[in-house]
Amino acid sequence: MIQSKSIHKSSIVMKNTLQILAFMTMCFILFLSGCTRDKLAPVVPGECIEGVEYTYNNLRPIIIRTCTNGSSCHNSSSARENYANYEDMASSLHNDPGGFTDWVIVRKEMPTATQPDDLQLTTEEFDRLVCWMEAGFPEK
Repeated sequence: MIQSKSIHKSSIVMKNTLQILAFMTMCFILFLSGCTRDKLAPVVPGECIEGVEYTYNNLRPIIIRTCTNGSSCHNSSSARENYANYEDMASSLHNDPGGFTDWVIVRKEMPTATQPDDLQLTTEEFDRLVCWMEAGFPEK
C-alpha cells in the first residue's frame, strides 16, 4: 500500500514537471517569435542577396541556437571553440580541415544528426551561412 502511494505521488510529480516544462517551452517559443529585430532577409536557395550583410552579428542568433545554447557544444564552458562571440569563433572559421567551414558547410555534419530538430539548421539558415563564408566571414 505504501509503495503504491509512493508510485502514485511520483507519477503526479512527473506529470506536473512535464506540464511546467511544456508551458515554459511554449513561452520561450512565443518570446522568440515576437522578436523582429533579429529577422533576416530571405535567401534564394543557392544565391546570396545583393545588399544583405551576411555577418556574424546578423547570423549570431542562428549560431547561438544551433551551436552554443541549444547544443552546448561551442559555448564558454565547453572544451571546443566558443562560438558565442566572434573573437573566439574566428580561429575556427578558416581552420580547415576540422574547422567551422569543414564541419558545417562542406561535410554538413554539424549540428549532428543526433541533435533535436529545433537545433538543426534549416536550408535557409544553411544558405545564409554559405553566403557568410563567401563574404569572408565578416564580423560586422
